[in-house]
Amino acid sequence: MPFCKAITPDLLLTFAINDGQDFTSLNPILLAKYNISEEQMWDRGLDTGFAAIQNSQVIASEAVWEIRLDEMAACTILYPSFWHGVEQQMGGPVVINFAHKNFVLCARKNNSEHLRTLINVINEIGFEDTHSLSSELYTFEGDEIQRVELRQIDS
Repeated sequence: MPFCKAITPDLLLTFAINDGQDFTSLNPILLAKYNISEEQMWDRGLDTGFAAIQNSQVIASEAVWEIRLDEMAACTILYPSFWHGVEQQMGGPVVINFAHKNFVLCARKNNSEHLRTLINVINEIGFEDTHSLSSELYTFEGDEIQRVELRQIDS
């Protein structure tokens, strides 16, 4: 059984080794084979992810920002400091959608017009793609990820 951790009710984190040709899900047998502890797996994974998000690309419109990063965009959920930086750049709290492993979407939380645009963009995404993830909306409260209910947006 691969190592995995529920980050939110609809997003699951798994670990893999990239051998240059393929990704292989990590499980207890592979950890033993490579002499890696679970703690080392976490540390290496977080270090790899942090280095990767430094290369993210932002496509900004007035209402919605798209943050692109091949294979790793959704991993930004693990780095509240990344999102606090986005909030500073956007001028306030944001609502985030982890739509795909290669891109995430966000909009200002306190701008109902921008949020409606974000919801419209999410509704246009075909979630049939193999690497599509979630149509849910999230925000960070401090360093904790929280699901945002649509009724919270309309109020």
